[in-house]
Amino acid sequence: MLGPYTANMNDAEIMKVILNDPHGLIKLLKKDDIILVDRGFRDVIVHLEELGFKVLTPALKGKRNQLTTSESNESRFVTKTRWVFEEVHGIIKQKFRLLDHKLDNKLLPKTRVFCRIACFLHNEFGARLDCVLDLSEKIIATMNSKKDQDNTLASEVESNHWARRKVPFAIITSD
Repeated sequence: MLGPYTANMNDAEIMKVILNDPHGLIKLLKKDDIILVDRGFRDVIVHLEELGFKVLTPALKGKRNQLTTSESNESRFVTKTRWVFEEVHGIIKQKFRLLDHKLDNKLLPKTRVFCRIACFLHNEFGARLDCVLDLSEKIIATMNSKKDQDNTLASEVESNHWARRKVPFAIITSD
């Protein structure tokens, strides 16, 4: 269990601190390991790739109106994989309400202990997420089969100019 970290550090800065500890997490990771992150880690992605890791993150559309079909599909794959982590974080925050709110400054020295206890109790006594292997394999197969499929609806909207068309409304009065 690492931390606590100061409130002015974002996810990417915390990740850099963790990776720079030669006796920490970096000892467990190997070259070509896959690291799943969210958009909060975008400032550390290059650093992770320089260390030899494959980084998967949901796609960012930037200044574009929308992602391409392949970018959207790839982003869905990452999101489907990441939901497990988000689910566990949500369960811990529901069970241990203290960790879901801002802590009083007097409690800060004990934050690490609270987190360790909460995670221990969850790991020891918490219910595991159900995984129906057959269903999981079907979902994976379906997603893989549709990964390279074109977005026909987007093509139809573009070709018919439906995104730019103004809909004329008839003015209705009570007369």
